[in-house]
Amino acid sequence: MNEFNQNPEYGYIVDASKKQRLNPLHPFMLWIRPGKFFVTWGIHANILWVILAAWVIGASAMSNTAINRTRHIPETLPFDLDTWTKLWLFIIAFGILRGVIFSYGLGGLWTWLRLRICGVRGNQWNRSTRIHCLSKLVEEVPLLLLLIYLTWKYDNLREFIAQPLSLLNLLAALITIMGPIVAFIGVIACFRVRIVWASILFLVLPLVFRLSILVSIAYSMLTSTGSVLLPDTQHPREFQNQVVVFDHPDDWEVVESPYESNPLQIYIESTLDDGAFLIVVQPREGADLVQEDLGRLNQQGYEVTRSSPEPRSKMGVHSGIGADYDLTKDGKQFRMYHLLVHFDVDHDVLFRSIASKRYWEASKRAVFQIVNSISIGDLYQIVPDIENPMEVDRGEFSFQAPGNWHLIESEREPFKNLEVSAKQYSNFSVNIYDRDLSPQAELDMYLRHSIDDVLISYEPMNSWLGLTGVGIKGQLRESLAGFRQFRKFYVPLEDGRIVVIGKYQAESSLDLTNPGYELFENSFKLLVEPSLNDTAIDP
Repeated sequence: MNEFNQNPEYGYIVDASKKQRLNPLHPFMLWIRPGKFFVTWGIHANILWVILAAWVIGASAMSNTAINRTRHIPETLPFDLDTWTKLWLFIIAFGILRGVIFSYGLGGLWTWLRLRICGVRGNQWNRSTRIHCLSKLVEEVPLLLLLIYLTWKYDNLREFIAQPLSLLNLLAALITIMGPIVAFIGVIACFRVRIVWASILFLVLPLVFRLSILVSIAYSMLTSTGSVLLPDTQHPREFQNQVVVFDHPDDWEVVESPYESNPLQIYIESTLDDGAFLIVVQPREGADLVQEDLGRLNQQGYEVTRSSPEPRSKMGVHSGIGADYDLTKDGKQFRMYHLLVHFDVDHDVLFRSIASKRYWEASKRAVFQIVNSISIGDLYQIVPDIENPMEVDRGEFSFQAPGNWHLIESEREPFKNLEVSAKQYSNFSVNIYDRDLSPQAELDMYLRHSIDDVLISYEPMNSWLGLTGVGIKGQLRESLAGFRQFRKFYVPLEDGRIVVIGKYQAESSLDLTNPGYELFENSFKLLVEPSLNDTAIDP
């Protein structure tokens, strides 16, 4: 007695005599007469057809994953999907894996469980996978056809994502409503079930989920909050002029960079959305940078509707005086942020980020890439005067330095401090004081507690300037001045004191300051006896 003739209260009810061979009309019947499709062919389909359907479903799902991750978290993708060819290879390769695991496996299991709740008993696994996979085709095949159309229309995936939400997005969401309807019709055509439970599990709940997505897309279309493409920070471009170096996203452009010594202004803007970033470097004694910038914006048609001062604020790695603003222009809403940072003894730097409210959060990625990579070099272009050097002789040591560099010294027993600095964020220093710790312990203390910049790398050294001691040389990263080479060297003296020689040199002005440092290193003399047998010096 076959399963159909048993006629259970709930269960499979398709007569085997209704089974037909696959013909060209069956794919169209899935959309037009899904009940007949499942009774005559779908519920009996060979496993290879089911796996193929799962592959198509998986490919469509992977395209959705690729688009969403490219839009929101591109760094989580295994490789850049910067061309349509890479996208199609990606979804085809990973589609089979996702389709078999999620559609055939988990989808079939979820359909089997729902059938059990609806009263169907017996081994219905094969039929469950066919109901799930074949009914999903009605929503996934049109989405893949839509992707083919987008491949033809746009040059790459990022260009498509940058477009505002349109009727195409709404149409794609509407198509997904068909899946639960076809699955429900297939279930009641092939099984006798508890109709209320079947309606809830196969129709109502899936439709509620899809309708919520439709509502969110419609809301995004009305409010223009959707479809924001993240700045392409994965392919940074470097901008460099005589003074400033920084990285910026590939889809942001430096549209204005007039070099003037007073002030220096650089303007970077997004090519895809309403976002821009301004850098202004100006002497501290000049005009109020913030008020001057607000005046410029007012002339451009922006109106400030809210301002919130933040005396202690940060933008990326930089700290300073901040202010948060809401603005309007031509009926459109914008957010803006100012950060005023002290650079050197003479200059301030103003950072200004502005973007439409829909793009504000996304634009922060570009802002952080710019401000965290910026390096401001020599603003003075002062050539070291080595023809007329200053002579420095302090009893314990002597040296020569460029005549136009700045000398700062103080003597407060038991300390004697002297520093010679160039305005290019470079200096060297000599300190002498009574030794309470060994030179190695002093060096360790310096490494742990006295480096305010980011320590990039260092290596030990045991000799410098013809002296033996303990020290290190390496590279630091100062937040605005960029990379600096440094040396710190400790030499014990016979009288129980210690001399500490330091060197900091901005890499942005190496060619300019090198003659000054060569003059110092070639002329430095220690005029007191070093300790030749100090056990604290590691050879």
